[in-house]
Amino acid sequence: MQICSTDGLYASIAGTGALGPFFPADVSASPAEQAREVFRRIETALAARGMSWSDVVRTWFYLDGIFTWYSGFNSVRTSYFAEKNIVPPPASTGIGLKTGEGALCAFVLASKEPWRPVESPLQVPATTYRSSFSRAAESRGTLYVSGTASILPGSSEVAFPGDFAAQTGCALDAVSAILESRGCGWRDCTRAIVYCKDRDGIPAARAAVAARGLDLSKTLFLQADVCREDWLFEIEADAAMRRQ
Repeated sequence: MQICSTDGLYASIAGTGALGPFFPADVSASPAEQAREVFRRIETALAARGMSWSDVVRTWFYLDGIFTWYSGFNSVRTSYFAEKNIVPPPASTGIGLKTGEGALCAFVLASKEPWRPVESPLQVPATTYRSSFSRAAESRGTLYVSGTASILPGSSEVAFPGDFAAQTGCALDAVSAILESRGCGWRDCTRAIVYCKDRDGIPAARAAVAARGLDLSKTLFLQADVCREDWLFEIEADAAMRRQ
């Protein structure tokens, strides 16, 4: 699946009002140089709208060949955000998919209104292991939950390697805890994308999220590589905040 087409993921992301897609101009450059160029392109596009990286609530990064890309990309993101003093960092998804135009594609969702990070009751902050994103972000009545995979409480390691069902349950528990921390539930979700490393896992993933109460008509299921080779399942979601 190529995400610059309109047959699924592009349409789903565009439906959030996100800016993008952003591609590097020189796909022959090193992965680090391509990543830096994409970050600069995003900054330029934001500035044209009177905004900056501090206004970015949510990001999506799609990398073709993510296992060779992600470590370097993550380092560039961390150093770029440190240079620009982006604290807290936005919510985010980083996933392995063909982009159609080179190895990296990005989207950003920004708002001129204040937003706040929302951390996970069941997972350590990603910044503790030098990955610059928040577990979730709250903005303008919407809770944006980052791409979430299986990490046991208090750990930064992959939980249940090789066990798709256990990884799915662990990730869904983590998302449930984030939703509940802000007075939301699965039935409040307005958009979700489920990523399964193995296409054969999609039927089980559909059953698992449906059992939690997620509306399948608002959910996209894709075969994709998650950013660590042992991860088999990841989910991202948006939820409408209830009035407190």
